[in-house]
Amino acid sequence: MTKHKWLTWASELQAIAQNGLTYSKDDFDQHVAYFSLDNLPELSQPRVTDKQIKIMYKHYLQPDLPTEFD
Repeated sequence: MTKHKWLTWASELQAIAQNGLTYSKDDFDQHVAYFSLDNLPELSQPRVTDKQIKIMYKHYLQPDLPTEFD
């Protein structure tokens, strides 16, 4: 076992990520990214609202903003 636990964790995460790339079915599985705010897919309105998405996107663009609770 290595002296630094974070190095062990990093190696394990890298192995998990590599397995994900190896066994993924298509490009969509390999290239997950954020949608732009003006190109969002249809939302499941009972679970998330447009307002919540806009708040999350604002925090994605400005990660130093304080946490908001709704």
